[in-house]
Amino acid sequence: YQVQRFGVNRLEATTECSKDGYFYWADGFDRYWKAFVDGVPVNVTRANKNFKAIALPDGTHSVQFFYRPVPFLVGLVIFYLVFFSGLLGGRFRWG
Repeated sequence: YQVQRFGVNRLEATTECSKDGYFYWADGFDRYWKAFVDGVPVNVTRANKNFKAIALPDGTHSVQFFYRPVPFLVGLVIFYLVFFSGLLGGRFRWG
């Protein structure tokens, strides 16, 4: 495989397989990791208890992993809503 992009919450690579197999990434597994092979969503499975892998058919493929921690993003939105409503509430007197 050849890594095209790498970051804290993403990996993009090009792979070439002579037969069906797995793409194994020795990075912590979490259910909020999403993976795509040639733009098609695939299941991310737990490998070796704490890492992740996806099934790959033979041939050349584009692989992408993205981390989308939904609870964190929801919490962040709630935090900013409360924060900015507190700023606005402090500037105006209600009554």
